[in-house]
Amino acid sequence: MKIQAKVIWLLVVIAAVFAAFLVLYGRSEVKWMNSLFENRVAEQKRFFDELIELKGASLKAHTVDYTFWDEMVSFVK
Repeated sequence: MKIQAKVIWLLVVIAAVFAAFLVLYGRSEVKWMNSLFENRVAEQKRFFDELIELKGASLKAHTVDYTFWDEMVSFVK
């Protein structure tokens, strides 16, 4: 085999390895971005649930406090 053919084969192999590396790197980046997105969505969902719980806590306390007024009225009668 001539040296020119060996060099061509070497360049083809290097190009194939480089292309495989790019494909694998691209897939790993997509997986990483999907995982980052899922974590962000889960975090925002948790924050939203906590916000709803905090905003609803005062309303819940208000309703619980005023439900005992019925008992107070019955006691006063």
